[in-house]
Amino acid sequence: MTELKLRNICKSYGEKVILDSVNLDLRMGETICILGKSGCGKSTLFNIISGLISPDSGNVYIDKKEITKLPGFVGYMPQKNALFPFKTIRENVLLPILIQNGSHFQAQINLDDYFDKFLISGTENKYPHELSGGMRQRAAFLRTLMFNKDFMLFDEPFSSLDNITKLYMYKWYKDNIKGLGRGVMLITHSI
Repeated sequence: MTELKLRNICKSYGEKVILDSVNLDLRMGETICILGKSGCGKSTLFNIISGLISPDSGNVYIDKKEITKLPGFVGYMPQKNALFPFKTIRENVLLPILIQNGSHFQAQINLDDYFDKFLISGTENKYPHELSGGMRQRAAFLRTLMFNKDFMLFDEPFSSLDNITKLYMYKWYKDNIKGLGRGVMLITHSI
C-alpha cells in the first residue's frame, strides 16, 4: 500500500525549534487531522512535505522514493486560497489539469458536477474578487483535488466558510473524498 512517510523532520527558525524529530505515516485512504495552536509548526510541516521549504534534517518519502525538497508529489492547499486574480474560477480550477498536460475537454465535462457539489455553480466565469471568501475557499479546495495526487494536504480548508456551508462541506468530504482512496492530511482549529 502506498504510504507518505516523514522521518525525523526537524526545523528551526533561528534559535526557535519549530519541529523536533517528527515521524508520521499516512496511508492511502486515511485522513490525519493536525490540531495545534497558532505558530506551533503545522503549516511549516506542510511546506516541508510539499517541497516548498527544506527541513533542517529528516526526510519525506512516498513509499521508498525520497521526495524531500521536491515539489509536485502532493496536492497542497495553503491557508490562503492562492487563486490567480487574473483567471476565472474555471481557469483556476482547470490549472492543475493543464499543468499536467491533461485533456482540457475532459476536464470541462468533469468539472460541471464538481461545481455543483462544491456549491459554486454559476461562478465558473467570474474572477476571484467577485466571490465571497467561502466561495474562493471552495474553488481552491476543488483545484487541489484536480491535481489528482495520491496525497493531499489541506491547511484549514474550511476556515473561511460559514457554519451551514462548513457542515455541508464536512458531509461532502466524508461522502466523497474517502471514496477517492487518497491519503489526506488536514490542519484545522475546529475540534
